[in-house]
Amino acid sequence: MERDNNRLLFYVKRNYTISSVVLNTTTQHLGVRFPPPKSGDATQNRGYLTRLLDFGDDISLLPCEKSKEEINPLVPASDSTHAAICMPQRNSKQNSTANSDSGITHWFNYLNAVATVVGALFAFLIWLVYRAMLRATKITERAWLVSDVGLIEETKTEGIHQVIVRIVNNGKTPAWVTRAGSNGWWASDKNPLPKTPKYDLMEPFTKEGQLLPPTAGLPQGFPLEKTRIDRAVKKELILYIFGFVEYRDVYGEQHLTRYCYRAKPALDLNHPNALDFYFASPTDGYLKAT
Repeated sequence: MERDNNRLLFYVKRNYTISSVVLNTTTQHLGVRFPPPKSGDATQNRGYLTRLLDFGDDISLLPCEKSKEEINPLVPASDSTHAAICMPQRNSKQNSTANSDSGITHWFNYLNAVATVVGALFAFLIWLVYRAMLRATKITERAWLVSDVGLIEETKTEGIHQVIVRIVNNGKTPAWVTRAGSNGWWASDKNPLPKTPKYDLMEPFTKEGQLLPPTAGLPQGFPLEKTRIDRAVKKELILYIFGFVEYRDVYGEQHLTRYCYRAKPALDLNHPNALDFYFASPTDGYLKAT
């Protein structure tokens, strides 16, 4: 019976000691005091607590907080009922390994940041190249409307001649003409050419515009009086013919073409007309292509 009581007392003391150690180590950052087993000396108590905590050889005890009376963590207190125990800490080998891991992690983070920046720059350059290629493709494939002036020809009306300017689609895709106009001007010292062109608009186009396939043309005629043609040959008058066209390409973009020709005496003696036409730009508003 007495043997059973001693065994029960031993288990109670051991469980009490374990509970105290667990409670104190989770709530304190410095040394705390708790009642150790009464049996054995200080060295046995230290080994006993080390085995209970199962810290192993890699764990050492921290220095305990000192009170007015310096406390020896290996010797029971003066009241013989309490002793000091300290929190475990890592040894120098573990600290060195932790610092090495931290340095490696830092370098990995740095390399990841550099790789992210390089990837972003590369993606931006790819986008710029794609944008330039797309623009070049549009310029190559889009419709281009240009003017082509003809010769002065006689009409069925006596004393009236005419010259026709064809607006030709020299592009690779169709165009939709949405607006156009033209005009002629006999300039002289008393009647100079206006700085801003004034056009006689052609018939209204539909909202979608008039289809103009590649190589097709839109004619614009200019009636000319025979008497004024003769004066232009003598350089008494200067003949200007000008016009414009607005159109939309297959990509949905709007464009504008403006042209202006000036009639001068032909330099070619074999030219069928006494007057020949050359591009002229009296002001910036007469010639334009977008």
